[in-house]
Amino acid sequence: MKLNRTHVFPFTINFDLLDAGKALHHPNYLVVFERARAAALRLAGYSDMELWKAGYALTVAHIESQFLKPVLLGENVTVLTRLIEAGAATMAVHQSMIPLSEEHKESFVESYSVKREFLIHECSIKLCCVNLEKMRPRRFPQELVRALELEL
Repeated sequence: MKLNRTHVFPFTINFDLLDAGKALHHPNYLVVFERARAAALRLAGYSDMELWKAGYALTVAHIESQFLKPVLLGENVTVLTRLIEAGAATMAVHQSMIPLSEEHKESFVESYSVKREFLIHECSIKLCCVNLEKMRPRRFPQELVRALELEL
């Protein structure tokens, strides 16, 4: 989730995420995307747990989501997470779900282009940093700014 880099997150669709039609249930796309964002933070060096211990959390302020193809039980996918922009207390993230490829390992890559026909799902998310005690917007902690290499 470092600015100008894409986080690659391989994931297998498990039974607990399915709907009655044996496909990934529509709200669970966001669950998978949340898992990918948490993994990106961990890999960048500042996990959700560390945010919580410092009294902060990242909350979703806005989502635009587009369902393009169903994903079925046992399918392997990759979630690509890219930090588009960051302010003092907010960040815009773009996430895409594509079929898993053999070379996909969890990592940050400099760039990753996706052909439209391979997209399964994509969304744009605006996250807000909040103080857990007051549940009010708060500037990102400096540790997170350093981990994500943000230029604020």
